[in-house]
Amino acid sequence: MTKTPPPGPDRDGGAGPYFQSQRRAIYDRYLSSLIAEGKAYHCFCTPERLTETRKRLQKQGSNEGYDRRCLGLSKDEVAKRLASGERNIVRFKPDLIYDPIQYDSLPLEDFVLRKSDGLPTYHFANVVDDHEMGITHVLRGEEWLPSTPKHLQLYDALNLERPQFAHLPLLINPDGSKLSKRAGDVKVEDYIAKGYEPEALLNFVALMGWSPQSTASPAPSSAPSASEDILPPAALIAAFSLEAVNKNRATMQTAKLDFLNRAHLKAKLVDEEGGGRSDLGRRARAMVEAKYRGEWDEGHVVRVVEALKDRIHTLHDVFSLGGYFFSPPQYDEPVAKKLFESVPAEVYRTTLNAATAVIAALPASAFPSASSSAAEVGPAEHEILDALNSLMPTNTDVGGPKKRNKAKEVMGPLRHALTGQNVGAGVPSTIIVLGRDETLARLRAALAWAAEQEKPE
Repeated sequence: MTKTPPPGPDRDGGAGPYFQSQRRAIYDRYLSSLIAEGKAYHCFCTPERLTETRKRLQKQGSNEGYDRRCLGLSKDEVAKRLASGERNIVRFKPDLIYDPIQYDSLPLEDFVLRKSDGLPTYHFANVVDDHEMGITHVLRGEEWLPSTPKHLQLYDALNLERPQFAHLPLLINPDGSKLSKRAGDVKVEDYIAKGYEPEALLNFVALMGWSPQSTASPAPSSAPSASEDILPPAALIAAFSLEAVNKNRATMQTAKLDFLNRAHLKAKLVDEEGGGRSDLGRRARAMVEAKYRGEWDEGHVVRVVEALKDRIHTLHDVFSLGGYFFSPPQYDEPVAKKLFESVPAEVYRTTLNAATAVIAALPASAFPSASSSAAEVGPAEHEILDALNSLMPTNTDVGGPKKRNKAKEVMGPLRHALTGQNVGAGVPSTIIVLGRDETLARLRAALAWAAEQEKPE
């Protein structure tokens, strides 16, 4: 997915600097304006007095946190105390403005704008920065609703145009608890590190609290399908509407994200003109080379992903489900041994010997190169499958000739010999990705290993 990165420390958009510690002059300019107009004032109360005041007001049943003691200081006294270097903070002096968002706690307390260390508080910096950077729409979680009256009053006091606010429903865990670091991953970076595609994450987040059906207003008889939820960025941008976002809190469903990610992976595999396939190949190759030594052909790695596309949810699953594509199987591993023991030794030997001869005799067309198109791979898979089906033994029964269980008779031994795993890509796909030479080498290695198992101890 390509997009223009927003302005920031690495890309100046004309509104820098982008670190608060470097923007003091900007904040002080706005702060001086508020003080000069009587909309803010210096407070010299010590932390100890503030704590005592807060406790006293609470005992009196007041919901205010400050008694405005310093509001009545004369200009001369304020100037004298500032000149002496006395520590102070700057407080906002709110008017009784009843904004669109109202709370029983109004009027607001004289909240702090600048701390004693000279740095602005979040609320003040938030308003100044958004205005300076040309923000027109503020999208944030519903937990910021209680802070919105403060922000609105600051915009008005500074004579700034208010942006449009849209407060989005919170994300919650399946048990109803708020999504938090303690409960699991909450950052986009966490999911990118796990191998999820950016397009899938964008698609997933958009569907939490919104759906294309709510925008499209389908006929009552039409039921939404899973495929309608798979939206590439362009389609998502075209369909999305803030007006269609509901107020219900959205549950974090990893299964849904896995479904969407698999769909976006599949879309990239066939996106040759748009660059999706090549981008996927570059990233997958980098992951493989970071785990396995040596250099790997990008086309080969993409072919591995393609072979596993119906089983993996993320690129990282390639290692857990398809590690055998990059290193020979270990036949002594528990999973491999269990698979080996599920087939009689004689059947195992017979199948692998016959498969070796059949695969060696296949024409070159059965083994398309890593750069071959999907149109070339499909016929090759059918060609290999037909060859393997010819190995299926028959037995004569009352009902006539019939095939025995091919998974145990043919595919089981082949899967053991080629992968050492009981699940993974289809056997024909595996043979194509491995290539003729590697396939034959593994069949011979498996036969040699099986022979060793039959030797008396």
